Parts: sequence; C-alpha cells; structure tokens
Amino acid sequence: MESAKFAVVGAIATLVHSACYLSALHWLAPQWANVSGFLCAVSVTYCGNRFWTFRGGRAGSEALLRFFVTSATGFACNAGIVAVVGRHGLDPRWAVGGMTFVTPVVMFVLFKRWVFGGATARPSANASD
Repeated sequence: MESAKFAVVGAIATLVHSACYLSALHWLAPQWANVSGFLCAVSVTYCGNRFWTFRGGRAGSEALLRFFVTSATGFACNAGIVAVVGRHGLDPRWAVGGMTFVTPVVMFVLFKRWVFGGATARPSANASD
C-alpha cells in the first residue's frame, strides 16, 4: 500500500513539476525551468509523503532536514537528465520522460529508508489507509 500511496503523491508532484517546467521553458533556459518545476512541486512531495504515504515514520526537524537533502538529490538527478538531453541536442521537453520514470525510483528508496523510515510506525486509525 505504501508504494501505491507514494505513486499517487509522486504522480501529482510530477504533474506539478512537469507543468511548471514545460510552462517555464517559454521564457527560461531548461535548467532554470527545472528549478521552477522543482520549487513548485517540493511542498506537494513533502506534505503528501509525510502526512499520508509514510505517516507514523520519522517526524520533526530531523525528517525535514533529511527531506531537503533527499530533495536536493532528486533535483540533481533531474538536472542531470536535463543536461544529458541538452548535450544530445534533443528538445528539452524530452527530459520530462526521465524526470517521470527515473528520479521517482531513487526518491522512493531514499524517502522510505532514510527520510521517513527508522521510527516506529503508529497504527493507522483506518486499516485500509
């Protein structure tokens, strides 16, 4: 169930990131458009994963600090994807594919094991949660 919840949060955050990235490409260079998309999606990612996907895991300032470190890693992955697409002379919109299918796998592992993991999970009030 956790991976399904992560997929839902990730899909929403990816849509936000992609929409902001693609919109920003009209007036910004691809890397700056990526910054724009990242900043738009980061709060969706934190709130969705902290309060729904990994509810009951590590909380507070420790989780928030780890979240920002992990998010910077995800940003670096996306920046690398944008750079590779640019280096090969491809349309920068092609970067969305890597942002959608590569980065989320890395992020799930880091969020589960390092950011929100490690604390004793509280049982959910709703067993189907």
